[in-house]
Amino acid sequence: MTVHWIDIVMAKSKSLLLTIIDVANGRGVGVRIVKAPFEHLKGMGLNVLPKLLNVVNDNDSNVNAAVKHIFQLINATIGYEQMCPCNHIHCADHSVQLPILKVLVRIKDINAQFR
Repeated sequence: MTVHWIDIVMAKSKSLLLTIIDVANGRGVGVRIVKAPFEHLKGMGLNVLPKLLNVVNDNDSNVNAAVKHIFQLINATIGYEQMCPCNHIHCADHSVQLPILKVLVRIKDINAQFR
């Protein structure tokens, strides 16, 4: 889990690795993946939770569920609604990669038929 921000004084972007989280695959990973980061952020102090402004992730439905769930937990903890549609951003690289992979598989299938 990383955090990124703009240092206004230095006018530079900054990044920090907060923690590494290992979550087992399987059913319900979208909900299970939320517990560790939420507890980690909450442990940093309640003033940190409202500062979670955006989440960037791939397009997997489990991860989409996780993002919604973490904002629900944050909203319940801080006592007001923080999430809006702009808080959740899909990774552009992953969005481009998925259709390219589909095309490559299709090309591979067509090449196999010609052979």
